[in-house]
Amino acid sequence: KMSTDIRPGASRVGELIDLFELDPELKKKMGHLSGGNRQKVNLLLGLMYDSPVIILDEPSNGLDPRSHLNLKNFLRQEVKNGKQILITTHLISFVEELADHIVFILDGKIYFSGSPLDLINYQRQQKLEEAIASILKPANRPSYAKNI
Repeated sequence: KMSTDIRPGASRVGELIDLFELDPELKKKMGHLSGGNRQKVNLLLGLMYDSPVIILDEPSNGLDPRSHLNLKNFLRQEVKNGKQILITTHLISFVEELADHIVFILDGKIYFSGSPLDLINYQRQQKLEEAIASILKPANRPSYAKNI
């Protein structure tokens, strides 16, 4: 069964259970949850504390459209509340809707760091997806990439 953390700061658990519609799943073992519901539980665990920095790795993997929308709205509100959010994702639409700064990393090197619009302009493209596809071509990568 999922357990609820009673330490101070875990007061957001109820809000997140509602946000991700997890109430019907609370009595199930993690191994019996669908992949999408496991992802929701992992998000709940990562978001339950009121941390000034939120780090999410592919947070929308496995989410249904409603949960995906709820996650984006939640993250927008967290930014309004002054949180810093670091997200790794392959979903360009997620980046377009939420990011004000992009760091493009490939093979352990930073090829770009700036706003989505700056990347579009730098790659001389019309859309962010095209700019990212363009920077994936070795000939289009900046020579000043930094190792990380």
